[in-house]
Amino acid sequence: MAGSNNVVQFPLRRVLPEQVAKAFEGVPDVREVGNIAEAFQLEMPSQDLRDQVEASVAAFVLNNVPPEKGARREAALRDLLTTYAERAETAAEVARDAWVTAEAAQEGVVLRQQEQGTDAALEILSQRANDLTEQAAQLTITAYGLSVERAAAARVVSLAQRGEEWKPTSLREAEIAVFGLAVVEG
Repeated sequence: MAGSNNVVQFPLRRVLPEQVAKAFEGVPDVREVGNIAEAFQLEMPSQDLRDQVEASVAAFVLNNVPPEKGARREAALRDLLTTYAERAETAAEVARDAWVTAEAAQEGVVLRQQEQGTDAALEILSQRANDLTEQAAQLTITAYGLSVERAAAARVVSLAQRGEEWKPTSLREAEIAVFGLAVVEG
């Protein structure tokens, strides 16, 4: 067919899959975040956060997104995922900025100590730098939680886009999916 290479996909069909893929890529390594939490004695998000968010988003999709395929359904799914994506991206940006500020404050303390030695002003600056560093750590953990929520929402949206219904996954089902067989309890 002449000119078929000039066909442009309707933006909704391109944007939603791109958002879903980006959501799964945007989750930081839990080990790194766990190390930060441990170092600053901060609490990690709940281990069942992903399951809770998936259930919540699935209920929202079931009750608020048009069930028939088409532009309205795609737009509703895109808007739902965009909400989670914007929150996660904003939190990640705020956390990155907080680390930049905290690192600059820590460097300022080191420079001041090298130039002027230890004094009362240095103690105040040092405490402020430590507070900024702890705040950056807390913001990182918050950003991690929001990225987990984004990935959970993306999974449900992806299923809904394919016309599949979300179902909770048990640990045994996950083991079978990952390893091909259930882990035998001993």
